Amino acid sequence: MNLQQRISAFVSLGQYLYTASQQSDTDAEIDLLQLFNRAKFKNPWYSTDNIKLAFLNHSQLLTKENLSAAVQNFPCPENTDKRIAAVLTDRIPLECFSDIVCILLTGNHAIVRPTEKDFVTWFVLKKLKEIEPEFADYIEIDDAILHPFDAIIAENTNELFARYATKRPNLLRDEKTSIAVLDGTENAEKLSKLGKDIFNFYGLSTKNVSKIFVPEDFEITRIFEAVEPFNTVSMHFKYMNNYEYNKSIYLISRLEHLDNGFLILKNDSELKSPVAVVFYEKYSDISQVQKIVQENRNKIKNIISNKTALLPDAIPFGMATEIQKNELTETLNFLTHLTI
Repeated sequence: MNLQQRISAFVSLGQYLYTASQQSDTDAEIDLLQLFNRAKFKNPWYSTDNIKLAFLNHSQLLTKENLSAAVQNFPCPENTDKRIAAVLTDRIPLECFSDIVCILLTGNHAIVRPTEKDFVTWFVLKKLKEIEPEFADYIEIDDAILHPFDAIIAENTNELFARYATKRPNLLRDEKTSIAVLDGTENAEKLSKLGKDIFNFYGLSTKNVSKIFVPEDFEITRIFEAVEPFNTVSMHFKYMNNYEYNKSIYLISRLEHLDNGFLILKNDSELKSPVAVVFYEKYSDISQVQKIVQENRNKIKNIISNKTALLPDAIPFGMATEIQKNELTETLNFLTHLTI
């Protein structure tokens, strides 16, 4: 199977995912409805809306233009004998699927280790093999002990796992979080888009904004006004369990915080906040934020801001949880420079 066949298969998969993301429960095919029900039963964070959002995001990545552009700077042989293990996480649907895309695009064999709750990845890989049956020889689902592999891609979860994984060539990622930097000129529309950056996937993704930097004279309650349309998260019991737990901790500890009934804002220098909490920090000069970003760049996934001149890596409001065009670059670079 050559590169163009592989790209064509992923493009067809992207088209399927887009169609699936737009279907209502009344017109969805039976196996899709079964997926929604099974996934939600096994992992309550996997709501139908979240699965559809993951499908939509990946459909926007899996286009001929994006995939062709992604591989143009990396050698992708027709076939290799390399077996690449992909150990998946299950915070949000298809969180690590782009790694599988890269493994297969580069002609390698994917040894996929999903979690027991991750019906969504199983479902999408099954669809991919239906679209291109030759992929059946390149995809191995391993839900027990990992079979022999030549290299591994995973999240660096703990020291024990790191010692195991580093015995082979590896791409181990430390957990990250995302931040937003406001300059005070943001209107209600942009702040509302910030709500998407905070609440999509219930804030569980490393791409979700968990820390906001604001000017000293910024009225922080403007955030509450802007995110009010996202109050539907209060209908999700696991989200609200987190909200109630964190609220009780802050109350018992007498820690100052603001609360609108479904989101807590807390003045805190840390970057990573708990679910249902967003930390904020005030600055008098943007250079203060630049210094924090520079010192913690390896801990930051995305930066959301209008200040692209001062924060060159920043992306627009509302796009934090979308898949960026350069999403595949790190993994493709790792795979195409493997020496085994």
